[in-house]
Amino acid sequence: MQLRLHDPSGVVVDHLNNGVPGSLKYKNDTFMMYMGKLGHTLSLSIDKWSNGSINPRIQYIESGGYISFVYMGEYHCLRIVEVIEDDYQIDIDCVSSVLEITSEINLAFENKETEYTKETEYTLEDYTNILQLFTHTNMELGINEVSNRKRIISFDDGNIGERLLTLASEFGAELKIETQSYPNGDFKKYVVHFYEAPSRNNPDAGIGRNRKDIQLMVGRDIDGVSISSNSEDMFNAIRIRDKDGKYFKSDKDRVIKTADGRKKEIYVNHNSNTIYAPISMTMYPSTLKKNSCDNWTVRDIKTDLESEEAMYLFGVEMLERYMYPVRVYTIDIGRFDNLQKNQVCLGDTIYASDDRYLNGLLFSARVVSMRISFTNNTGNSIEISNVARISSQIPDALTSMYNEMKKAAQPYSLSVSTTNGVTFKTDISSTTITPKLYKGLDLLTGPDVTFEYYRNDIYFNEGGSLTVSAGQVTGEVMTLDVVALHANIEVARTQLTLTRVSDGTSPILTVIKSSNGTIFQNGRVNTTMNASLWRNDREIDIEGTSFNYNWFKTDAQGRPDPDWNARYNGASHKNVTITGDDVSRKAVFTCEVTPA
Repeated sequence: MQLRLHDPSGVVVDHLNNGVPGSLKYKNDTFMMYMGKLGHTLSLSIDKWSNGSINPRIQYIESGGYISFVYMGEYHCLRIVEVIEDDYQIDIDCVSSVLEITSEINLAFENKETEYTKETEYTLEDYTNILQLFTHTNMELGINEVSNRKRIISFDDGNIGERLLTLASEFGAELKIETQSYPNGDFKKYVVHFYEAPSRNNPDAGIGRNRKDIQLMVGRDIDGVSISSNSEDMFNAIRIRDKDGKYFKSDKDRVIKTADGRKKEIYVNHNSNTIYAPISMTMYPSTLKKNSCDNWTVRDIKTDLESEEAMYLFGVEMLERYMYPVRVYTIDIGRFDNLQKNQVCLGDTIYASDDRYLNGLLFSARVVSMRISFTNNTGNSIEISNVARISSQIPDALTSMYNEMKKAAQPYSLSVSTTNGVTFKTDISSTTITPKLYKGLDLLTGPDVTFEYYRNDIYFNEGGSLTVSAGQVTGEVMTLDVVALHANIEVARTQLTLTRVSDGTSPILTVIKSSNGTIFQNGRVNTTMNASLWRNDREIDIEGTSFNYNWFKTDAQGRPDPDWNARYNGASHKNVTITGDDVSRKAVFTCEVTPA
């Protein structure tokens, strides 16, 4: 990743690039992005020395300068606010340049050319003009998804950033300030976007995308999920007061129904100041009231809001959060690069599944912050919010997605059948080998499923089946590896031993099978290997009493593992269990069978 270095006037004066000889090199970098906040942060360290001498290009690093770069197609410009130098490196801290301009004080209603009365409703764009938010700044209004809404809002003195956040809150919007640049990397302008905030009626609104293509699974992307349930703060009716203590009063009947549209979940009557959640009251009635007819648990909340619409939306939001027991989902994301390769951004909603819960668990979560390192992604992480369990009875599309995710988590397995066994008793004998690939219990077919065959570790053939004749067996024994590929990626393999005998006596064939295949991702290895003996296509020594089974392990370089081998050589083991502790990148396991 190349970072541009700007002087305090914004002109590009140098670059930081670890891949370019002579360039300034950086490390220990952490880029933090937040949703709902005005700025991001960046910290990093720069090496002072290059080829045994101090790099003269460090002269361009100064407090008040800027660092800019493009990440996931978006331009970022941050101001250097602190520089700490020692004998070997320079540590710098940066904050988004947008904080400079949004921190400027914006006095209340200096625009004499615009008529303004506190009792009149205005649009969001009207308020930006009344407040002169963009008049003396290099900012402009961009996307405005709430342009048709009007509100009555009063302001005290404050800075531009506070005004923008207030407008977003009052108009039910999410704020994003985009930094734009010229082709040479110099700063151009800020564009202020207001996206309609997600709601029950429009859950896909807001910053980011609904990423139904992001399907995280426990055991592959997620190390685990825990859920805690708490009903201590639960209530099912709410009254909202504005900044002056005046209660919200609805100007009309309002109803919000359940997702299936059958029941009234939240409602408020015309001229009423109480918003109710009737299903919650039925399920969790208050039993401490003197009047048994009144089973509502009511909350009275004072806010800094002013408009009726904003108070209603706030009341609905609070009810949706607390009308049922609050469930907190803690998710341990095992590999951040699974998100990074799919270009997950702030505000995106992602989906995950866990089949370790009764009837399965499917939930969605929204990305609200990201921690990125350009030089070391092992510490990269995301923070998620709005974690919601998705009922398997409601959206058929999501239920279908969950089933697909469960299916994708199943291991591959490969079975092989033969028409005439694997032992040739005459020179004109032949056998046809037919492999089948399974994912879980499902047989995989189609053009994405292919098979390759390797004779004595050398590529031999490919296809849905393979006929081998006795004449193709060099000497008395030939090993044949059958490799299964799904979408051109190897997912399973097994090995056959084909034998020629001259006296008509059938030899014993050893077959090793792995319960969860032979290819594992992310070091999550858990499988049981079984050694079985076959003669004349019939399994012998099923109980494992007539022969001794000794296992040996070698690593990726072919070196034996004496500790592991000692554990499995002293006594006979028809089955051995292999975990991630036994495999580092690659390991080969061999079973030696001798008469008992």
